[in-house]
Amino acid sequence: MVSLKYLFNVIFSISCLTFNPGNAQNILISTSANEIFQLDEDLSLTLLSQIENLSRPMSDIAVGPENTIYGISGKSLIVLDIVNDDYTLISELPGSDLDYTSLVSNEVGQLFTLNNSDKNIYRYDSNSGSIDIIGNVGFYTPGDLTFYQGKLAIVNFPYLTAYNLTNQELTNIFCIPELGGLIWGLTNVFEDCSEQRIIASNLGNELWEFDIDTGETHVIDFQNVLSSTIYGLASYTEMFAANCNGSLISVECNLSNPHNDYEDYTLYPNPTNGILYLKKAHLIERVEVYNIQGQLKISSNLVHNKYIDISNLETGLYLVKIYYANKLISEKIIKK
Repeated sequence: MVSLKYLFNVIFSISCLTFNPGNAQNILISTSANEIFQLDEDLSLTLLSQIENLSRPMSDIAVGPENTIYGISGKSLIVLDIVNDDYTLISELPGSDLDYTSLVSNEVGQLFTLNNSDKNIYRYDSNSGSIDIIGNVGFYTPGDLTFYQGKLAIVNFPYLTAYNLTNQELTNIFCIPELGGLIWGLTNVFEDCSEQRIIASNLGNELWEFDIDTGETHVIDFQNVLSSTIYGLASYTEMFAANCNGSLISVECNLSNPHNDYEDYTLYPNPTNGILYLKKAHLIERVEVYNIQGQLKISSNLVHNKYIDISNLETGLYLVKIYYANKLISEKIIKK
């Protein structure tokens, strides 16, 4: 059964409704070039910094107590010095450099990230320097984390899923429409527990507001002067949403959504040395491979093939989009 909130989402998603700037100045944007921008009240962008000497691009940023700006680069947690375009390493997370795309902080300086390989939520305590696992969500995300009503909100397309840190309960709270690319950035422009605004970005450097209460998606018509891809979003207030304890309403998205057929279209082997095989290849219309900068590297109509060859691509993390029957699934793959 499709919920009423999903019907609202279908009606209003990608609408002409515009974003009210409100506290836009709270929003920070990080890019694949390690730039940090501020979204101003007039929806223009101000470049605050470009962090130098990182071996890998920052996949996300977060703001903690005293407006400390954190970043995650590979598996390294860092503190950013936006005055001097520099950073300080504070910890190394378990796993590989390809495992982490997300970061958020709460009000007491605890940082949270999802490991996309083991699907565990890791917590780093900036006060003690300790790292621990607080739960397993059972899925990976190509994107970001934020807080909503005291829970971790995680992109789990087609859902925005809330993870309860106390009892490990998962609740799908929003149906994400197809917005021209994977959702990578996510933040909460928090005013109080009754006024929380979820902002998202996609691979096309578009910004959107997800209204959790109504299921609407609003366009943020900002002055986009970016020459690199938006990787992360953060706000100076999202940490305070960790202190709320509001009730959540579970939603059901369109049951024909691609991820319901996920197992039928899985790419294998993953990681791969070069050849990716696809189940039910005869039903697939097109396959696209993007690098982590959002650049299209391969586009194939398959025709008679049941595989795609990525052997000429460099080692690293890639996103594969599979189109079939007017539907889309996206999967992270690792090229060894």
